[in-house]
Amino acid sequence: MVEKFRYLSYQPVLANLRDKAEQMRLREVKRALAKLPDISPEERKIMENMSKMIVRKLMRDPMISMNEVTGTSKENFYVDAICGLFKLDPIEESNNNEEKYCYRYARQ
Repeated sequence: MVEKFRYLSYQPVLANLRDKAEQMRLREVKRALAKLPDISPEERKIMENMSKMIVRKLMRDPMISMNEVTGTSKENFYVDAICGLFKLDPIEESNNNEEKYCYRYARQ
């Protein structure tokens, strides 16, 4: 039963990474669409869907990797690596004041 819920330990990190990726996606789609004023609604939808799929596919491997190391000695290393590589700000864990999860991402 515990195996079923092990993803909960790293979920805040990936949720923040996903949020950051989604904000980047929205910003870049908006910039691209501003340069294409005559684009049809159908083409606009194609661009939106394509950008969503890129974000989803980029997130897949980190999610799989985190699932594989959750509960092992490598979990904190992976969390720290993701926070560092993607400039996510760490927050303090409420139980023991350890910085563990990056809950908010750094301003760009």
